[in-house]
Amino acid sequence: MCERRAPLMVPVPDPAWFTDRMTEVRAELARVDSKASTLMAVAGAAVTVGVAVLARVDLPGPAMVAGVVTVGMVGTAVGLLAGAVRPCLAGGHGLVRYAAAAPGDLMTEAAASPLLGAAERAHHLVWLSRTAVRKYRRVRTAVDLLLAGLVGTAVTVLLTALA
Repeated sequence: MCERRAPLMVPVPDPAWFTDRMTEVRAELARVDSKASTLMAVAGAAVTVGVAVLARVDLPGPAMVAGVVTVGMVGTAVGLLAGAVRPCLAGGHGLVRYAAAAPGDLMTEAAASPLLGAAERAHHLVWLSRTAVRKYRRVRTAVDLLLAGLVGTAVTVLLTALA
């Protein structure tokens, strides 16, 4: 005798769960953008001052090398921070998706089954989270370079004083 199985039922996740998680991730995105912007302003000023000092002061050879390396590290940090705050227009989500869609496409999407809607929210949550992690990694690396730049500045001053 052949036993008949009931169809597999996939539960539809609660939309509020996704909404709460996306709100958390968006708050992290705002935090990392704020941190990166502040650090970029400070680091940009440091690069400007560093280049001006290197161009106008007759430093001994080793101090000049240390100064150039230091400015290079801080400049690289500025580049990483600029990359962190640069808008990401990939992923086909949110305003980028809506801007490219026809009104009928959005109507069809809005009328989709709850399970398809949950799948789309899950995809969006993953994309937002990956974006936030990528930004935090850039900021973390930039902070490491800025700290190394502080050490480089101290070495440059020390080498200048010893010459």
